[in-house]
Amino acid sequence: MDELSKVVATPTRLHVGDRRIEVKQLSLEILPEFMAMATPILNELMLRDVMRAVGLNLRACQSVTALLTGQDVSWVAGLPFKDQVHLFATCLEVNHDFFVAEVIPGMLETLTRMASFVRGLTQSMTSSPQDTTVET
Repeated sequence: MDELSKVVATPTRLHVGDRRIEVKQLSLEILPEFMAMATPILNELMLRDVMRAVGLNLRACQSVTALLTGQDVSWVAGLPFKDQVHLFATCLEVNHDFFVAEVIPGMLETLTRMASFVRGLTQSMTSSPQDTTVET
């Protein structure tokens, strides 16, 4: 691989059905939408476990594929199953490095901060005096 191809990503193009499809790379612009769609299958995405992701939530896989190919979800869902899986796998392959290097560390940091916040709330609730006085 030459140095330029490391800096400038070459789009991945393929023919699916009667269309020529270009798989987009994740960008900050579409990242929030991607994360909302991919939440049910995040672990499988990290592991590149395509069949497990499809088995757990086919609709999430179709939505992610549609977003990353610029196609309608209905078009993706109408493809033969084999083509859906192949296209989804291609989307994962194109975006895996960015996902693992950028997205997952950011998510883990956010989850860690949220856990600390919740832990602090829980501790303050259990250490606060409770109104347990019963009047008779």
